[in-house]
Amino acid sequence: MSIFKGESIALTGDNGNGKSTLLRLIAGLIRPTSGTIVFSGDKLPAIGFVPDRFPKLPFTANEYLMHMGLIHGLNRQQVTSRIRELLQIVNLYHAADVKIANYSKGMLQKIGFVQAVLAKPELLLLDEPLSGLDETSTRDVAALLSRLKQERLTLLFACHGEGQLYELADSVLNVREGRIDAIAFKHKVPLTRIQAAHMAAGQEDIWRSFNGVTEVRTTAAGLQITVIADQSDVLLRELLNQGASILSVQRMGERSTWE
Repeated sequence: MSIFKGESIALTGDNGNGKSTLLRLIAGLIRPTSGTIVFSGDKLPAIGFVPDRFPKLPFTANEYLMHMGLIHGLNRQQVTSRIRELLQIVNLYHAADVKIANYSKGMLQKIGFVQAVLAKPELLLLDEPLSGLDETSTRDVAALLSRLKQERLTLLFACHGEGQLYELADSVLNVREGRIDAIAFKHKVPLTRIQAAHMAAGQEDIWRSFNGVTEVRTTAAGLQITVIADQSDVLLRELLNQGASILSVQRMGERSTWE
C-alpha cells in the first residue's frame, strides 16, 4: 500500500484481521516481522497516534496537554494557545481543569485527538476513533478531522464502514486476515434532477431501483427524481415511454461514490 501526502485512507474489516497492527507498525510502536516501511524525504514525518482507548490519567486536561506540548518542543505560550483552540473545537474547554480520570469515554477520546494533533503532525493515525462515542461527540470529532483534512494533513484511520468518518476518506482499504484484499477509490459524479408529472401513483419504488437514481421524492406536481447525470437521458426516455410529462431538468451538484 502507498499513502500520499494529504490523502485520507479508511481501513475497514472485521476485528482481529490486522487494522490495529498495521497502524502500530506505521507508527513505529511495533517492528515488522517481514517487509519494510519506507517514508519519502530525509526524515521521518511527525506522527500523531490516537489509540482505540485513552487511559484515565491523574491529571487535568490542561496539565496533561501542557506536558505533552512541552515534550514536543513548543513553548508554554504556544501550547496554551493551541490547547485553547483545540478544546474549543471539540467542545471540551469547559472541562479543561477537570481531572481526566473523571471524563466519560467520549471526553477521553476527544482528549486523545487533541494530544495527537497538538504539535501539528504530518501524519495522523486513528484506531477506531469513533467507537462508543455518542452523536454529539461523533460530530465534534468529525468536525475536527474535516478541518485537518482541509489543511492537507495525511489521515489513516480504522473504522467499520459508513458514517461521518467514512465520508472523509479518499480511498478505502479492506483488511482481511492480515492482507489488503480490496481497494475502493472515491470519485465525484454530477447529478441531474428531473421533475415529472402525470405519473401513476405508487411507482416510487420502481423508479428508486432504476440504474443511477439516488433519490425519489413525491411533490405536489408529481415526482422529483435525482439521477447520476450520465444516466439521465436513459431515465428521461423511460419516463416519456411511461407517459410522464417532463416539467424540468436541472443540473445539480456532485455526490461521492466509490469504485
